[in-house]
Amino acid sequence: MIVLNPENTTHIINFIPRLHPTVVELSLYNETTQETTIVDNECGTINGVSSLHFDFDFLENQKFQIKLTEDNEVVYRDKIFVTSQTPQEFKATKDHYYYE
Repeated sequence: MIVLNPENTTHIINFIPRLHPTVVELSLYNETTQETTIVDNECGTINGVSSLHFDFDFLENQKFQIKLTEDNEVVYRDKIFVTSQTPQEFKATKDHYYYE
């Protein structure tokens, strides 16, 4: 899950794609309103990790499904949660839970 801050209008998402895209279509599906929005973006790949840059105005506590496609082929899918709270870092291993 991707956590984004609603106070920012420019967002950057780093991900490992299923294939290496050149031009992707970014669609955001709002789980509350059930509406899909196509967003302009810039995408680049360095050393197998893609970086997606886009501008969008989110509201606090919104939830989205993100889908990146290139020529009708899915490159990446995930969920977005929008909050201004700082996300907590943790590691979960067998029989242990570490909070940082």
